[in-house]
Amino acid sequence: MQQSHYTHWHLPKGATIRFGKGKVNDVKFSADGKLLAVATYIGVWLYNAETGVEISLLRQNCALDTKHGISGVKILAFSTDGNSLACGKFNRTIDLWDVETYELKSTLPKLDSSVDTLQFFADDTKLAGAGGWDWDWGKGSTFLYELNEGTVEPVVPELDRIDADLHVTFSPDNKYIAAVSASAYSGRKKHTPAIQVWDIASQQRIFIKEKQEHNINALTFSPDGNTLAIAEGTKGIQLWNIESSTLVKTLNPEATSNTLAFSPDGNYLASGCPFGIVRLWDINNDNGSSLFQRVFSSTRGRPKHIFYADEKYSQFSTLAFSPDSKKVASANTNGTISCWDIDSKDKKYTITQHLSTIRSLAFNQNDLSDEHDKPIHNRILTSLNLGNTQVYISGWDVDKGVEISATMVDNNGEKTSEVTLSPDVSLFVTNDYSTNGCKVVRLWDAHAKRFLSTLGGQEEGRFEPEVVFSDDGKLLAVSSRKDNSIQLWDIPNRQTLCRFEGHTTNVYKLAISPDNKYVVSSGWTHKDETVRLWDAETGIQIASYPDQGSVAFSPDGNSFAAGCHIYSRSSNNSSYERSVSLEDISISQQATSFIFSPDGSILISSKRSGSIQLHDSTTGKIISTHTGHSSYVSVLLFSDDSSILASGSGDGTILLWDWQMLLSNTDISSHQQTTHI
Repeated sequence: MQQSHYTHWHLPKGATIRFGKGKVNDVKFSADGKLLAVATYIGVWLYNAETGVEISLLRQNCALDTKHGISGVKILAFSTDGNSLACGKFNRTIDLWDVETYELKSTLPKLDSSVDTLQFFADDTKLAGAGGWDWDWGKGSTFLYELNEGTVEPVVPELDRIDADLHVTFSPDNKYIAAVSASAYSGRKKHTPAIQVWDIASQQRIFIKEKQEHNINALTFSPDGNTLAIAEGTKGIQLWNIESSTLVKTLNPEATSNTLAFSPDGNYLASGCPFGIVRLWDINNDNGSSLFQRVFSSTRGRPKHIFYADEKYSQFSTLAFSPDSKKVASANTNGTISCWDIDSKDKKYTITQHLSTIRSLAFNQNDLSDEHDKPIHNRILTSLNLGNTQVYISGWDVDKGVEISATMVDNNGEKTSEVTLSPDVSLFVTNDYSTNGCKVVRLWDAHAKRFLSTLGGQEEGRFEPEVVFSDDGKLLAVSSRKDNSIQLWDIPNRQTLCRFEGHTTNVYKLAISPDNKYVVSSGWTHKDETVRLWDAETGIQIASYPDQGSVAFSPDGNSFAAGCHIYSRSSNNSSYERSVSLEDISISQQATSFIFSPDGSILISSKRSGSIQLHDSTTGKIISTHTGHSSYVSVLLFSDDSSILASGSGDGTILLWDWQMLLSNTDISSHQQTTHI
């Protein structure tokens, strides 16, 4: 694997390349400091800790958690001897990898809850962990695996009986386990302390803090286990002495901290805040010798160093120190992992392409010339991802298999929840939270990276408008929550052409026919299990069908897929009639997206499980299934020359599938075939 380019590592059959590396969930240095391990939704990337160069991708058994629609690795722990890497996954299993050979040694039995923290105990013969205390997963638990014997028991049985929204962490010396209530307003069971620390050996609770004023975002022990650092809302970072149960110091980072990490030598505490800043605190130094300097330091808590991310409004998801305490690595929502040298304050390297969900895709072509003025046609794939208040636009050279551009558009501090790219890559549309908390749809120039206009009025609530461009980019359909209507916009003239009214709940999916004459839409909830066909010129509803789900028109416009069926134009061309049912798709098990093959003979559907299925468009039967993603497929798109099928996913990656290769193993008249990693 190491001999090929990392974009070709662990590809499923039929796929030619993978763009993107997956969103980061955790970062850890190996015990000898030579490796930097990065947990993502597609597996674990191993980088050279000195240079940031890719070494390996550990990817196996990333079975999707079907309830939550996610997979991949959530948390990491290196053994103290550096030979093993434990990977806690979203599907509630733990993989143990051999760091020397990059081979999977074993997978521990499935747990009853998620894994939020991991740590090796007792000379690496035991693996401790905890997790699952939240509303979604239900009651949490602690566990201690005896690796040699295969047995498991709770770390602190008393703690397991607490049904509350908790964060849990172990002290590095394996003596203590701390649990804090994450929410100050809900989720905490009556009589459950805000902060509690247990002695693991004696099973006794040795520290309690009853009251809590703000949400707790992060906590971590000092290396000697005597100090517990807690980031509580706007109250700063509190340093508590465990033995004396006293508050030693409060650090004021001037912003909410969402991640914390102590250096192994105990001299530094790193904190990351939502404004793209990592602060490095010298907690053993009063930063001055005079009385005034000591008092000023203890009350204000000035950091020794401040490291800045590339974007002002980006957030840090995790921090990690190297074993020698000379480097600190941070993972950011902008898809980068940065490594800083603490002494020089210099950034050693930046690792890129670890972005989150692929929101939108578009193929285009760069017409260039070589040194002999011979035309060169480079196929370019453009993808959109979101950070906190940023839209990330990436350009990928399909033929060379490399990223050729990466730009960011900041939304002036307003959070963006969705983004859609026009087919010609000239425009994109964002769904934003305005300063007053309402939702607003905005149109942007993708080339100039500037705001153009607002489409429609503001909407209250958390509703996500559905937005879709026509194939020629001239029309834009936008759903509304106020009256469950759909607006059809004339993009060149920035005006509304018509409004479609009839849905009784919010609109879930939209599609515009290739000739711009029709719009098809689907209701969202069980109160509106309808698919509706509209006249795009008059806004009149042509038909309503008892169905629900994703929608897409065939290339010739004579058919559309919607919900669980394919609808074909009637003999008199006046409307569309249900023609076939789609195998393995129902209202309760909907496809996340549809697209027809260029010739219309095959319908491709994507699943929440991360697979794509090829259906015979005349019978609806599945003819093959292809699995390569570790989360739901968010978008499907064919290249202009019809040779490539691109699939973007919630795992933060894009797979390019060779369409002819997929078809070569597909016999429409034969039984279902399956390919996977």
